[in-house]
Amino acid sequence: MSDLDPEDYLRDTIAVIPKNARQEIRVRIGEYRDSRFADVRVFVDPPSDRAPLGRVPTKKGVAIPLGAIPDVVSALRKVQAIEAARQAPANQDTKPKTSTRRKAR
Repeated sequence: MSDLDPEDYLRDTIAVIPKNARQEIRVRIGEYRDSRFADVRVFVDPPSDRAPLGRVPTKKGVAIPLGAIPDVVSALRKVQAIEAARQAPANQDTKPKTSTRRKAR
């Protein structure tokens, strides 16, 4: 995958999502042997000799058949809901805790 022209990815890119200082995730629509798919792939800073080309694609990614996108979106929404529930304060309706310590005499 890394020997493909990065310009092809830029032309068809739908979204660029920063991953860290040296990597980003790009989402695009691709085509291979008359099959169209959503390509979600990690791009990285190139070696210094290829720097003028910009970030280059890696093998880290997935090609999702367009028909499977609703299932993938549904699964990602479930992940989002699970994480939101996990991060929410547990049982927000509880009464404030009262001290059970006895006063010193």
